[in-house]
Amino acid sequence: MATKSYQEFKDKYLGKHVDVDGFPANQPYQCWDLVCGVYFPYIDGKVIHCRQSGYVKDIANQRDTNGILDFCVDVGLKETLQPGDICIWGVCAACPYSHIAIYDHDEGQDKVYFLGQNQPTNYVNIIQLPVSGIIGVFRPKMFVGKKEAAEAKAAKKAGRTAAEGVITVAQNGNKIALVEVNSETDFCAKNAEFVEFAQKVADVALANSISDIEALKNAQLDGQTVAEGLTALVAKIGENLQVRRVSLVNANADETVGVYVHSNKRIGVAVVLKGGDTETAKHVAMHVCAAKPQFVKPEDVSADVVEHERQVQIEIAMNSGKPQNIAEKMVEGRMKKFTGEISLTGQQFVMNPEVTVGQMLKEKGADAVSFVRLEVGEGIEKQVVDFAAEVQAQVAAAQK
Repeated sequence: MATKSYQEFKDKYLGKHVDVDGFPANQPYQCWDLVCGVYFPYIDGKVIHCRQSGYVKDIANQRDTNGILDFCVDVGLKETLQPGDICIWGVCAACPYSHIAIYDHDEGQDKVYFLGQNQPTNYVNIIQLPVSGIIGVFRPKMFVGKKEAAEAKAAKKAGRTAAEGVITVAQNGNKIALVEVNSETDFCAKNAEFVEFAQKVADVALANSISDIEALKNAQLDGQTVAEGLTALVAKIGENLQVRRVSLVNANADETVGVYVHSNKRIGVAVVLKGGDTETAKHVAMHVCAAKPQFVKPEDVSADVVEHERQVQIEIAMNSGKPQNIAEKMVEGRMKKFTGEISLTGQQFVMNPEVTVGQMLKEKGADAVSFVRLEVGEGIEKQVVDFAAEVQAQVAAAQK
């Protein structure tokens, strides 16, 4: 049996008409029908009617006798709202006949959104409502503790190495977001739900122009933050998962962008060109994926990198018996080759090694401006596991 969740309920009813009691005949789709008539039974409760005034404010006012506390916790008005919380408004300017809806998400600056019906349309929708008129907040008991349990499970796994995963990309014209989401195993990285979550994170980064990883973790995704969604996924999949990196590319209108994600989703590239066309830009992105340049042009190679390589080459030459002055002269000729090998425009073009990328771009009337290349697990020290020793240790432990 699938685990019930607010998200499941939302996915099922969003955009639909819900009519439980058929009243009133001229406007049958009321807020009561969705929440009291359908959501309450969904969360293992019962249908509750408005016995006093006929308005849903009665649900809050008669909480001690109507049975709502049998399947909900009265969390009051000071608790931080969680997706799935039932909120009830009294008679106010925003809700002249009182109102009941389900909390969905908060975008900050008093932009709070709820799942409901008949506010303002007679179908289930997400709408911004003021929290100032709320007179009662009730949290389904079946959801109480789930968030805390998921957080504890995620914290327990947080120390484990997560160096596998996927790179996902979202694009809208000349604006591109690349995101790295990590898992512990390659098996998990191929999990459809994991990949879907990673893609949604890239979509969020793009839609909100986010280039900071902490801001991305705090951004809203399906009624909760990205971090909360990740925690829930950790509890479900059973691996340490991390939203590790995000990069945002925002090219000018007169520039050309190219995007390439390798078939295994482990490498994602975005390239910006001055001039050229999208096909050329994509070919350059494929080159960046394969050749892994560190800089755009030879002249962009930093002095520190050049000097470090120079000293390495001098040491190699001197170790072969060359005097220092001769070694230094030999190395000068090698440095130009070195800066070309680690820069995009100086590398031999993988699709035609007879020319450099720079030469190819010149023929196309283009020039390289910038690139971003993300590869799963870069910079993460992977733990080497001796499976034979691990099995032997488990056998030995079982025999004790």
